[in-house]
Amino acid sequence: MNDNTLLIIPKLRVHRNLTPQKLLEATGRELFANPTATSMIPRQGEEEVDFCLFQPDPKEYVDGHIRPEDVEQIYLNRWLQPDPYALVFAQLWLDSVFKNRIQSFSGWVGTNGSRYYLELYKWGNGKFYVGTGLDDRNRPAGWWLGGVPKEPRAII
Repeated sequence: MNDNTLLIIPKLRVHRNLTPQKLLEATGRELFANPTATSMIPRQGEEEVDFCLFQPDPKEYVDGHIRPEDVEQIYLNRWLQPDPYALVFAQLWLDSVFKNRIQSFSGWVGTNGSRYYLELYKWGNGKFYVGTGLDDRNRPAGWWLGGVPKEPRAII
C-alpha cells in the first residue's frame, strides 16, 4: 500500500445515539437504502475513534474488483474492523474540510449471517447518495474502505 491510499482521522467523534435511518439522513445525501440492511447497521463502538480510510492494495483485487467475500479479510489485513457509523462521520468531516467527496463503503456481516454494505458515492447524474443493501456485487478499483482498529488506539 502506498502513502496516497491511507488517511487516518484521529479522535473522530461518532454520534451512536442516532438511529440507523437518522444516520443516513444526517449525510444530507439522496437515500438509496434497503430497510433490512439499514436496520442491520451495527451501532456498537466508542464515541471517539481513530478512523482509518484506505484503498485496498492492488493484490487484494480479483480481476480488478473488490469481492464482497474478501472484504472481511481486507479489514483483518490491517487489524481493522468495519464501523459504518464512523464511516459516515468521517465522510461528513472530509466533505466539510476538502469539498472532495470520495466513493467510500463499509461492509459487515449482519446478525443473520448475511453480508451488508453502506456506501457513500456520487452517481453518474451528479448527485451524491448514501446507500445500504445486501452486499452481493463486486466493486471496481477506486473505492475507499473505512474502519476502526480492532484494539482502541492501535492503528498501524
